[in-house]
Amino acid sequence: MTEPCLHTAKLLDGVADEQLAGPTPCERLTLSELVAHVGDLGVAFAAAGRKDLGQLTGSPPGDGGYLLADDWRAQYPGNLAGLADAWRDPGAWSGLTQIGGVDLPGEVCAMVGLTEVVIHGWDVALPTSQALRPTVRSRACSGPWSRSPTALPLSTAHSRSVAAIPGGS
Repeated sequence: MTEPCLHTAKLLDGVADEQLAGPTPCERLTLSELVAHVGDLGVAFAAAGRKDLGQLTGSPPGDGGYLLADDWRAQYPGNLAGLADAWRDPGAWSGLTQIGGVDLPGEVCAMVGLTEVVIHGWDVALPTSQALRPTVRSRACSGPWSRSPTALPLSTAHSRSVAAIPGGS
């Protein structure tokens, strides 16, 4: 997960202040709100990887709004680095964890987190005219988390949303 997190952090660095009020591919989010979501998901998915369940993992994304931190330019790249670091531990991939108030297997949570980083990296790149390197997408789809959608336990509401993430927010 390191390369996609690093690349998305670089994309955040390329966001100009005057772009923050603009639209994004996530129809209901301004760029400011999307950047806040990316910063928040870094912390939440890192906590999920560490199995540090609680407030960060127990509530849906955007619960209370997506508010850009005053020091987001310094803070959010570190949040993404923390996400990558937490999932380097093989124990993060096993057992159950929680994200967005949903209990799910660690390996599924890792896939969801990686998808969030890559897709929202693209969502930041597009309105800021930055390039999302194709190698990030191709490498993001290899490794222990790469499985066909049919391999997921589609009986749960969350795993159905995993299949729909590319069209989600």
